Amino acid sequence: GPRWLRYRVLPGLRRGRARVVVRYEAAGGGAQEGVLEQAVHYFVHEAAEKVVRALGALGSTKAWLNASVADPWGRSPAFFGYDMQKEEKVMEEPRVCMSGLSDEYGAGASLSMAIKQLGQPSEQEVGQLEEYVHGTLFAGEHGDRKKFLQDGRTYGASARSIGGRQPPPRVRLYCGRAVNRGTRRFSEVKSWGWGDRCFWVLRGVGDCVLEFCQVGSTVFWVLPGGGDFSSCPGFCQVRLSLLYWSDRVNEDPEVLKAASRLSEACRRCWPKDCYWLSCWSETKSLEEWRAYNYPHPTAVYWSLYRIGRHWAPSWLKRSTWQFYLRQAHRTALAMWEHAGQGKDTSQWGLMVASIFQLVLSDLKLEGWTSEAAELERVMLARVKHWRSLPFPFGSEFPWDSTGHEEIYTWMEYFGHAEEAEATVSAVLAYVSVLPTWGLSGSARRWFDFFINGKDFMGNERIMHHYAGALNSIPLLGMYQRAPHRLHLLRAGIAGVMGSLTNIREDGAPSMGWHGHPARLYRDPYR
Repeated sequence: GPRWLRYRVLPGLRRGRARVVVRYEAAGGGAQEGVLEQAVHYFVHEAAEKVVRALGALGSTKAWLNASVADPWGRSPAFFGYDMQKEEKVMEEPRVCMSGLSDEYGAGASLSMAIKQLGQPSEQEVGQLEEYVHGTLFAGEHGDRKKFLQDGRTYGASARSIGGRQPPPRVRLYCGRAVNRGTRRFSEVKSWGWGDRCFWVLRGVGDCVLEFCQVGSTVFWVLPGGGDFSSCPGFCQVRLSLLYWSDRVNEDPEVLKAASRLSEACRRCWPKDCYWLSCWSETKSLEEWRAYNYPHPTAVYWSLYRIGRHWAPSWLKRSTWQFYLRQAHRTALAMWEHAGQGKDTSQWGLMVASIFQLVLSDLKLEGWTSEAAELERVMLARVKHWRSLPFPFGSEFPWDSTGHEEIYTWMEYFGHAEEAEATVSAVLAYVSVLPTWGLSGSARRWFDFFINGKDFMGNERIMHHYAGALNSIPLLGMYQRAPHRLHLLRAGIAGVMGSLTNIREDGAPSMGWHGHPARLYRDPYR
């Protein structure tokens, strides 16, 4: 093969873009001397450890909304996206999911803080993550769906009488509003019958036997035997956004005072002329169909499980590691249950969803065999669908490249070597190793400045979009199994290290670099 020459390149004192000019001489020198020059473009930044620590420090201070801050939409406590241009949290973006703590951008801040703890744990940041989980993410026994990102009604309410009959001790209830809405939550109603009570066997992810009762327009599901719903699938759905607009909000003077920029934007278009990304209604914000919104909270729960399980003494104060592992498991199952059961958005590979495989592996390590079997059955069904396709690399948009991470993960996990190799080949079709930091390892991404950025100008290339780091997962995974394929290591590391260039020296993150030659700066939004 080609002979490699190695040179030691020392960075200067300044952080940022740098260029090295390499001059090639013809063998033997003479008349051909200096006929070829090549520019190699570098980005000089601090050690990764320092960059990530700065990210955590900014996230836990400037990007953190304390629980003591009153928010009209109940978004505190929480980590928010950050505007590095204005040096403030992104709390009033008319594209409401970005300020609504869900739907990718909104969930990105909590995701980064959670994953950071696996390499650089901080007792303060772990405490903030627990505050976020119990105060904003998961409704738990609060039961008020409209004030949390994730439904907690599996935990039910306190026992109450049904039609004059008192439930058995410790029985928990879920209260819905319509029979048909309840039945749609499961794939099949195996049997039912009218009488004093109606007994339903609901078959979806595992079997869960519930008693059904109706009093007037109110529907009750009672779990027999006095248990709770922790072993039952469903009801852990994740909404699109905590932020929304409505007639009530439109007329509320307190909202105008608390969010003047958002109010100005939404009042101009409400209720009929708002763009599809802007000023969602409350009904829209409560929708739960988008599978892409489930891996992020799963990762938050799983990270807290890992910290609680493996860090001594434990920093967990609000719940046990068992709670967080169970929540990770149930949220992963909820993706399948509420996002189409293998159809709709759950049919695609999902960004960040290699987390599901990590959850499954830990369920097995902990000896949670029934939970592991449930999750494995769901993922096998998805893999079966992917294997039926000639090119199982799709995502919700034709230009998207975020599905490969999860598809490779499961193909490798279940031993489908041919499909795993095909997935890596698909990634290599658009991830290059080039002598420029902005393109080497970078995903093929356009459009997303329009969706999630602050500054956008037509169809502009994004350098080191987060898909680049995601696609490093299959590249580096395959390299570990085939270390002779050095190209995989070079491309994978380029994607990982390229993501660090998105973080400014003070820890302010960006969604990516503007790739137009006249721009070449970080987008101000995370």
